[in-house]
Amino acid sequence: MHKRSLHLIALGLAVGLIWLTGAGGEFVWIDHVEIEEGGYRVTSVDDFFQVWTTSLDAYLERQHGELATKGGYLRPLYACSISLDWLLWKGNPFGYHVVNILWHGLVVWGLYVLGQQLLGQQKHARQLAFVAALLFAIHPLDMHSVTWISGRKDSMCAALGIFSLIALGKLFESELAGFSLHRTMCWMLTGIAALAAALFCKELALVVPPFALVWYWFKLPHPHNRLRCRTMLVALWMTAGLAVGYRLAILGGIGLGIDYPSDSWVNNLATSANLIVCYCGRIVAPLEPTIVDRWPIVQEIGLIQVGHIALLVLLTGFATFNVYRRKPIGLVLCWFLIWLLPASGIIPLRHQYAERYLYPASWGLILTIVLLTFHWTSNLKHAAWIQRATLAVFCIAFSILSISHNHNWSSDRTLFENAVRQDNQYVEGLSGLALLDLKAGDFSSSIKHSKAAIQSANVPGVRSYWSPFIVYSNAGQAEYRLKNWAQAILHFEAARKSRPQNSISHYHLGQAYVAAGELELGEQSYQQAIEISPEDHFSRNNLGHLYLSTGRYADCAEILTPTVVAQPENSLALANLGAAWLATENYPLAETCLEQYAMLNPQDGINLAKLAWCEFEQRKTAEAKQHLEIATRLAPQHSIIRFVTERFRQ
Repeated sequence: MHKRSLHLIALGLAVGLIWLTGAGGEFVWIDHVEIEEGGYRVTSVDDFFQVWTTSLDAYLERQHGELATKGGYLRPLYACSISLDWLLWKGNPFGYHVVNILWHGLVVWGLYVLGQQLLGQQKHARQLAFVAALLFAIHPLDMHSVTWISGRKDSMCAALGIFSLIALGKLFESELAGFSLHRTMCWMLTGIAALAAALFCKELALVVPPFALVWYWFKLPHPHNRLRCRTMLVALWMTAGLAVGYRLAILGGIGLGIDYPSDSWVNNLATSANLIVCYCGRIVAPLEPTIVDRWPIVQEIGLIQVGHIALLVLLTGFATFNVYRRKPIGLVLCWFLIWLLPASGIIPLRHQYAERYLYPASWGLILTIVLLTFHWTSNLKHAAWIQRATLAVFCIAFSILSISHNHNWSSDRTLFENAVRQDNQYVEGLSGLALLDLKAGDFSSSIKHSKAAIQSANVPGVRSYWSPFIVYSNAGQAEYRLKNWAQAILHFEAARKSRPQNSISHYHLGQAYVAAGELELGEQSYQQAIEISPEDHFSRNNLGHLYLSTGRYADCAEILTPTVVAQPENSLALANLGAAWLATENYPLAETCLEQYAMLNPQDGINLAKLAWCEFEQRKTAEAKQHLEIATRLAPQHSIIRFVTERFRQ
């Protein structure tokens, strides 16, 4: 018990000391959309039900027209987690980082316990489990799921999935430990609940039942492997099946993204082999962790591909052989291979390659290497010192790498500049820099990065996830700011084609058409945006202003009235609607709008003069003179103020 306490203290210190160095970072990447802008937060009772019944993409677009897709990501518990954080920390990212570190700590603790269960009667099982958990705790590749706030879905899924397996491990020990029926039921229910929760954090938890099956087979010869263990195993598979069935019923499919990279299964196998060999290298030598996800698709089989396939077959065969012989090293290597199944191309995903898939798969390979190292050095002279020295070298190296690379996640600029430095054709990185340049007002640089992103996305033979909507929208907005209307229209049209059910794409296109003088096309675009999303008040405001400027006052009033009702503090809508009512000589309604506008904008002399106009027409002379006097003081030379003054001086 004393040694276990020391191990847990050491693991806790390692997690805290390494990852708190990145806790001062900002919201980065999709943190802005999901958290700051409330895209994947639960903000109302209706949102709570929607987050359980719509895909992540559809939920993100709920304000701009739901995407017409089947399947997709469904992660409601992750959404609830960041929603709770918002209640506690609001826009302070430090609190979110601390919660991420706590989740990572739970994963590390779970792997320490699970490692002992998997190793069973292996000599020095607790020590070996501690070493593997320690190396995993500080591994640089963990920053994708720890330092990045939105990576929390990985640690939540891993922690809950691991706890489900720990419960299964407790049942394997139950006969020898003399568990009561009540205690057995508690572990069974806890394990089932943990798996169900993990599945609603991230779909990756579907690998838990397959690993549980391998573990169950591994334990078959043991006398304590009886009915309760089989019942638990069946319950885990049923839980996963029910989760898949729920997705089918709610989302209409289980698809998570793109198709297979190639039509040839041989090429797909070679691509998977390349990926797994690359992953192994990234775990053993994580010299420069990256977020780059571009990955070459095998077009033809060469000597390198044959070598990688042979290595994959050898790795799989080694794991299978040792599981058959009931050697723990085979079981922990199976952990690595099974947790990597979704990332190997067997299940098509949006990202063919992403280093965050190694969380928590990397622990299996780490523990395998620890076991082999212990076996190879145990008969050497001064074996204990050699083992400690080796551990110290890796701990120091991993710590330095993790701390030094944490700063890459301190801001969007540092993150994307480092990513593009590593791969100058990384589409999401180029798109991110384009957006940062757009916000900074460097429109030429934004266009340059957007064009580079579009060009990189179309490189043949390379798979890379990217959003045409985002890339083309960034390019269109930069061209719009530079008043290159024709180019802006081309980019916005491409964005609209990529997401025809997104009201924002039609809104941007309408802006560009109006600026180019194509008023009829601009009107059509705004109308399409409103048809998709009736609560799109940006499009309503612009369409109302278009109607006002072209003398269609009744249409202006019709389109803006819902906006004023829904958003009584929308200054632009109040001003335009007030002007429309004034032009049609409906002075009471015009006065109501302009009076509300004046309360929100008391320094706007022009609309104060319009308010005075309405009041003069209704014989409210004292109020009118007071408002006109203020308006004259604010903007004495403005034509509208002079017009009102001359009109009512008579």
